[in-house]
Amino acid sequence: MVEIINSLLNEVKKISDKYENKKLQLLETAKKTGCDFNIFEIIGISTKEVYICRLLAELLDPNGSHCQGSKYLDLFCKRFLPDKKIDTKKVSVKKEDLTKQLEDEGKDKRRIDIVINEKEGHYIPIEVKINADEQLDQCHDYLEQAKRYYEQRKINKKPFVCFLTKTGYIPKSIKNIEKNQIICISWSDIYKWIEECIKISGDRTPIVEVLKQFEVIIKEYKEVSMENTEKILNYTRLNDVTNKEEIIELAKNLKEGKDKLINALKLYPAYLKAMQDIWVDFAKRLEEYLKEQYDKEPKNQEGKHWYLTYDLPNNYSVIIQSNARTELSSEDRLPTISIDVYKNEKKQKEYEDKYKNDLPTLFELVDNKAIEEHVKLIGDWLSNQYTKLSN
Repeated sequence: MVEIINSLLNEVKKISDKYENKKLQLLETAKKTGCDFNIFEIIGISTKEVYICRLLAELLDPNGSHCQGSKYLDLFCKRFLPDKKIDTKKVSVKKEDLTKQLEDEGKDKRRIDIVINEKEGHYIPIEVKINADEQLDQCHDYLEQAKRYYEQRKINKKPFVCFLTKTGYIPKSIKNIEKNQIICISWSDIYKWIEECIKISGDRTPIVEVLKQFEVIIKEYKEVSMENTEKILNYTRLNDVTNKEEIIELAKNLKEGKDKLINALKLYPAYLKAMQDIWVDFAKRLEEYLKEQYDKEPKNQEGKHWYLTYDLPNNYSVIIQSNARTELSSEDRLPTISIDVYKNEKKQKEYEDKYKNDLPTLFELVDNKAIEEHVKLIGDWLSNQYTKLSN
C-alpha cells in the first residue's frame, strides 16, 4: 500500500514541478514585459460589475473620452446586432438607466447597467453579469421597459435585451415566447470584440494598453472551469502553495481510475494526522524552551485545537495555537500558527495581525532548523511581553 501511495505522490510531484517551472517562466516574462502590472487587479475592480460596466459603456459611447466616435459601437453592432439596422450616429449610451417606464407597476427604481439609445429608434438594455445571478424578473422587466419605449416611438418591431454572462445563458425570468428577444452574449464573445477594438485603435497607446489589460481579466471570466477551482482554493486557503491550473491537471490525473481516487482519499486523513503531529511536536518544543530559558509554564486547556495558554501580568494572557485539527474535519485549510493576546478575556485587536507575517505555516516546521528558529522567535517574544507588561 505504501508503494502505491508513493507512486501517486511521485505523479503529483511531477505535475507540481511542471507548474513550478511554468511559474518561474511567467515570472521571468513579467520581469521583462511588466505584463503582471494590471490596473484592474491592483485597485481591486476586476470583478466589480459597476466599474466594468462603466468601461464597457465608455467604449460603446460615440461621445466617449476615447474620441473615436462610433468605431467601437459599430464593431459591437456588427458582431452582436447585425440585423437591427442601428444608426450609430444617432446613438447615446446611458449608464444605470432607471426603469421609469414601469412606474405603474412599482418597478421604476431598477437600474439597467447599460442602454444603447438610438434617437427615435431602438432602446437596447444591456445587463452585465460577472459573478452575480439574475435578480427576480430582471431581464423580463428590462424587456418590458424597451417595449414601452418602442410603443411611444411607434416602432413596429419586437424589442430585445442583451444579456452578458460568463457562458451566454438565457435568463431565468424570460418566458419561452420571449426567448428570441434575448441576445445572449458570453465574455468569450466580448473578448473577441475587444480584440477587434484593439486592432482598429492603431497606435493610440492609452486606449490599447487599457484594452489589453481588460483582455487579461476577461480571460479569467471566460474560464468557467477555473471559477469553481478558484472557489475551492479560496475555501481551503491553499492559494499560496498551488494554483488553479495545477489543481485542474491533478484532478484530471486522479479521474483516470478508481484506485487513484481511493489512494488520494487515504492520503487525506494521513495528511491531517501529519499536520497535527507537526504542531504537537512544535508546541512541546516551545513549551520546553520557555520552561528552560524563562521558567514560564503554560496553563494548558483542552479544546478543538491543541494550544498553549500563558498568563501575563495585569490580567493579560496569550494563546499560541494552530488550526491543525485534533479531529478529522472536511474544513481543510493551509495549516498555520497564530498568536492572540487577551486582556480580561477580551481579544486585543492591536495584536491581531501584528505578528501574522512572521509566523510559519506547519509546512515549514518539518525542518529542525526552522523549528529552532521559530521556537526562539515566539519564546523570546513572549518573554518580552512579560517584561513589558510588568513595568
